[in-house]
Amino acid sequence: ARGSISPRHDVLVVSDDMHADIVFSGYEYTPFAAVGPQHMHSSITFLSPAKAFNIAACCSSFTVIPDEAMRKRYQVENSRLTINKNNAFANVAMEAAYRHGGPWLDTVMAYLHRNVQMVREKLKVIDGVTLIEPQGSFLLWLDFRALDLEHTALADFLRNKAKWSASRGHAFGEEGNGFARVNVACTRLRLEAALEQLRVAVEGLQA
Repeated sequence: ARGSISPRHDVLVVSDDMHADIVFSGYEYTPFAAVGPQHMHSSITFLSPAKAFNIAACCSSFTVIPDEAMRKRYQVENSRLTINKNNAFANVAMEAAYRHGGPWLDTVMAYLHRNVQMVREKLKVIDGVTLIEPQGSFLLWLDFRALDLEHTALADFLRNKAKWSASRGHAFGEEGNGFARVNVACTRLRLEAALEQLRVAVEGLQA
């Protein structure tokens, strides 16, 4: 739908695909620009190995702009603002990740898959919290609406009762009320402890 709307109304789609390399089995990453010609010419895509290969400290990223005229305008602005200068270490790290990091990423994906499975199993015994089934990324969305907590109360509950530092769904818009986003790119021991903290906190809420 966005692909047909954007050219008709001269709207540029800026697609943040930083997590594109982290896709679970059974799914595949499809860039917005690849859906069709009108999508390609009305969008730009941001990509980076930072998330998948854990090299965010290198500040390595790149932009894909298929439309030549748009790409030239972007390059002019990039140069004017002097934000087009990756450091030498970042360039080497990015190339190394994409050339040689495949086996490492396969191992990471297998570990993340098992972490997601743990979340799925543990939530079966936590009333009022459900997993939004992920297609990719190490950031999972959880649905807390059944707990019937207003968004500030939910944030307080997660931080002070469950001892979680999660992204508030409300921060993403009104539609995010009752949801929270959690990072599961951690050791399984830490994840298990966090889920146990959540279980205890929810049981205390419902007591």
